[in-house]
Order: sequence, then C-alpha cells, then structure tokens
Amino acid sequence: MRKNIIIKLLIVSLLLFSLPLFGCAKKSFLLPYVSELRSDVFEGKSENFSIKAHYGYRETPYLNDGKVSSYSYELTFILKGNVIDNVSYSLELCSFNEKVSFERSNNGTFKASYKVKDFSEKTFDVILHYSMESENITLTSILPENTLNINEVLLNIEKSQEVLINSYYNDLEFGAEIYARVLVKKDKPFYYIAFANGKTLKAFLVDGLTAEVLAIREVI
Repeated sequence: MRKNIIIKLLIVSLLLFSLPLFGCAKKSFLLPYVSELRSDVFEGKSENFSIKAHYGYRETPYLNDGKVSSYSYELTFILKGNVIDNVSYSLELCSFNEKVSFERSNNGTFKASYKVKDFSEKTFDVILHYSMESENITLTSILPENTLNINEVLLNIEKSQEVLINSYYNDLEFGAEIYARVLVKKDKPFYYIAFANGKTLKAFLVDGLTAEVLAIREVI
C-alpha cells in the first residue's frame, strides 16, 4: 500500500514538472484585433525584371472603422524592371498551376495577386510571361531567420504601450483594429504596427528582432 502511494506521488510530481515544458505558449490578447497582417516578404529577379512579393491577409472591405471583419489571404506581386505600358504581363505560379495578370495600380506599380490560405513556403518558382517571351524567376523570403512573429511583437506592445491600449477600451470592449506589416531594410526586419479606431491611426515602427518600439507617429 505504501509503495503504491509513493509511486502515485512520483507520477504527480513528474506531471507537475512537465507542465512548463508542454504548456501552450502565451498568446497576445491583441491577435483577434489584427485586421491586416503582412507576415512574409519575398524577392526574386531575372535578367530584365525583378519581382517583390508579400503574403498575409487583410479584412474585406478594407476600412478604418475600428472593427475587424472577414479576411482575405493573398500573395501579392509587384513587377519592376523594363516594364512597358502597352505590353501584357502575367505570372505563372508553378506551385499552384495557376496564372495571374499584372495590372497598373493607382500608385503606378504593376501588381498581381493570388488568393491562397496557409501559404508557408520560403522559396517558390514563377514564370513571367510577356509578348512572346517568358522568364523563370525564383522568389525567396528575405526575412532573417530569427525574425519575431506577430504574436511576439504584440506581447511586447501589450507591456510597453499599456496606457495607449487601455485608452481604446469603451465599456470593457476594445475599440480598435490593428494593421501589422513586416518589412526588411538593409537586411534587418522591422514591423509597422498601427492602431486604428475609425478616426485616427497610431503607428509604431518596431524592431523585428527585439520587439523594441523605435518610433511612434499619429496619423490623422
């Protein structure tokens, strides 16, 4: 009997010791309020063209109303190089056996997008078609390996911007949505994080390796 009790105590002790090892990682309470997330960025080039791409999701319709609606997940491509206005450019996505067309956006860039959820590739091949020509391009993620994810960044913002976050509460309801975009400058990752309450934007530039807030700006 005593032997059984000792064994049970040992089992309980082992289980208690194992909880920190197998427990779930902490999640930021701000995650459900992210209405736009750019989680990865890619680059690739050929002899005549270069393509930049980013993956993530954004709400549809895309409005600063302080609320999060339904998401649309997309791979977005931007074509640069010897681009001619009266030539049609399309991109064959080898991984999906699909093709998308480039169109000139309002800011003058040639953009194409492909709706896909749960995209996690770090390198993938595309074929650029134009006129009677085609060029193979490999797109590769340019995020440094130790770049923090959005959850880690938001956990730090919870602590460092507690006063701001509390200001968005109205009758215990959080009244803001969050725009989050990862970017890379001179091989270093950063996050653009903005809180939108339907009237203004409070924007942050965050170090993508340490989650330190580097700059704050209010956009009216």
